[in-house]
Amino acid sequence: MSLIAAAAFLFIGFLGGKPVAAASIPAVSSVATVNYVPGYGIAVWQRPGQQLTGKYLADGTRWRVFASTYVNGRYWYNLGGNQWIDGKYLKLGVVNGGTGGAAVNFLGLTTPIIEGDRSIVDAPPANIAQTWGGATHLAVNDGLSTHLVAHDGASNFDSVKRLKVGDAVTVLDSQSQEKTYRVYRVADVDDYGNDQATGQNLWSAIVDANQGEQIVLQTCISDTINRIVWAH
Repeated sequence: MSLIAAAAFLFIGFLGGKPVAAASIPAVSSVATVNYVPGYGIAVWQRPGQQLTGKYLADGTRWRVFASTYVNGRYWYNLGGNQWIDGKYLKLGVVNGGTGGAAVNFLGLTTPIIEGDRSIVDAPPANIAQTWGGATHLAVNDGLSTHLVAHDGASNFDSVKRLKVGDAVTVLDSQSQEKTYRVYRVADVDDYGNDQATGQNLWSAIVDANQGEQIVLQTCISDTINRIVWAH
């Protein structure tokens, strides 16, 4: 992914760079809290929706999540080995994995965030997101909009394409403050910021900091089209 530091353009194809292997960055995971009925628990499955293990996780307990998958219209989360739980009964949060920095979590995937700005002409490698537009010093309580960019493909941010209105996006800033946002808008734009469905130019809606407390996520769909997701 390449970025261009001029208000006339949004991006030059996200696929332009060759990301390094994801294994080259610190391991980062998320934590899930069971959100069911007090006094009861949820089943643990050997595979998503198949073969109960006989184990149950009590409401309110917290578990580290290592992977996620989407099966038959439902998200499932892996707790290690052949242990899967139904995402319908979970609340997901961020664990920074000892990186000492900011991170963003959505759909059970957690990605470290580094600070950047619009002078940077390429996205960071591998599973790392970077602030680019908006308030580039990320804070979840500053009342400002921050724009995050990252590669698609073999990256957590490829799943930005799966986000839909109402989905949760949880952010941990560098001061260890955490906030969960909800997706309220999704659009596909060209490299000039033009909405492919309406023709409206969304440049300001993507990179302007003064839009209230929110997060804007971006990855690419093709060399010239980008998926943008807004959450507040």
